[in-house]
Amino acid sequence: MSQKEARNEKLHRSFELIEDEFIEEAAPQNAKPMAAIRHRIIKKVALIAACACLCVAAIPLFFLFGKDEPVEEPPQIPVYDDAQYSALDIGNLFSGKYDAVSTSAYSKVCVPSEEYLHIGAIPNAEYLTVYKRISTEEGLNKEEFSSFTDGILSALSKEIFIPNTSYEIEEDEYYDGQKRQKRLITGFERYDDERFFWRSYQSPLYSSFSIDNGIRNTEGITLGDVKIQIDQRKSDEEIKSDFQPIKEKLCSIFNADFDDIKIIRGYSDYDKKYKIKYIYVFLYNADAHPLNDALYYSKPLSDYISIYFDNYENFSDDIVSNEILIDASIDYVKFKADVTERYVPDKKVKMISLADAEALLYNGYVFGGHSCPLCMAMQDPVDFEEYDYVGLQYVEGIDSFTEVIPFYTFYKYIGYAHSGNKTYAKTYVPAIEVSGYEEYFESQAKYH
Repeated sequence: MSQKEARNEKLHRSFELIEDEFIEEAAPQNAKPMAAIRHRIIKKVALIAACACLCVAAIPLFFLFGKDEPVEEPPQIPVYDDAQYSALDIGNLFSGKYDAVSTSAYSKVCVPSEEYLHIGAIPNAEYLTVYKRISTEEGLNKEEFSSFTDGILSALSKEIFIPNTSYEIEEDEYYDGQKRQKRLITGFERYDDERFFWRSYQSPLYSSFSIDNGIRNTEGITLGDVKIQIDQRKSDEEIKSDFQPIKEKLCSIFNADFDDIKIIRGYSDYDKKYKIKYIYVFLYNADAHPLNDALYYSKPLSDYISIYFDNYENFSDDIVSNEILIDASIDYVKFKADVTERYVPDKKVKMISLADAEALLYNGYVFGGHSCPLCMAMQDPVDFEEYDYVGLQYVEGIDSFTEVIPFYTFYKYIGYAHSGNKTYAKTYVPAIEVSGYEEYFESQAKYH
């Protein structure tokens, strides 16, 4: 392909995130509203106490809280012991409609060692929380969009030379994974030496600002005295330590305050020369939402900065390495609504035991896409009876299925890939009570 086509493809891929969106179980977050109520009550008590002086000691405390300000309890979510979902519902979680493309009942994961599987811990719990995604779309606002873009450009221009900070706002359409959406964008700004590109977006859900390494820039992006790079040979903890100056610089430019760093590596199953295809580094706040802590194979649900290091050879003379990666794309995403408004606890459902999950596994009642015996025949069958690892993660529904549901995840080592990385088969069993397994899986075979 031409360099222009390669560049466009590469930029498009840099905006994409990991396809899997699997989340480990965590308790619902309800401390914030109660903390706010307690703060108001304490403030009121202190004010009255100051006015009444010593006389307040004789007044029962409950008289100080007027009837117009009761102590509110956090909303209670329903708890269920029986199945709230059928196997058909779970199948729709992965795909809102039947997909005629043949798939399998397991996916392949390539990693150099087991630590990069990032297996979620299994909680010791009787019930697991099911979360619901709430639509919080807002209208597009050019004034708000200009303010967002201008503030970042002003800070960015102090760190890197930008010949011209003027821009035009345009409106276009894009597909957000569920439907066509309108958005505002700035004209795609590029410079003659193609050192870097920048672009700003506003969708009904968030605003974002992107900086991409230029195709002719073999030195990478440097912001002030900080170079945006990563050493793929180092462990995650070593990279997090190295990344502190980068985190501080980017948070300053985007006027963000992020405490945590998450690293996602994508390994090749074929390329022997360059065994790692990409590395994502996310800057975010893990405690912004209960689901953020172990959202390992996806973007965070709350505001974040992502730095995508591309190590795929898109064309000859592309920037690739087995050591330091410098071909970076930076994205800052700021949501219009708080994450606690967009993902809310919906219900608690009885958790099944690991033994029960294993029984479903051995019967072939597994998910991970459309599955049936005929589909399994398209790839080498895997016997999961002696699986190597098991964890617990969530899967977020797509299309009209808005629930976020917990699953047991089973891993089985199936050999080395052509690249030399280890390959694991990974499949999913719902961690909560589900009805209609036999009928659902029998019905799948008739589509093939």
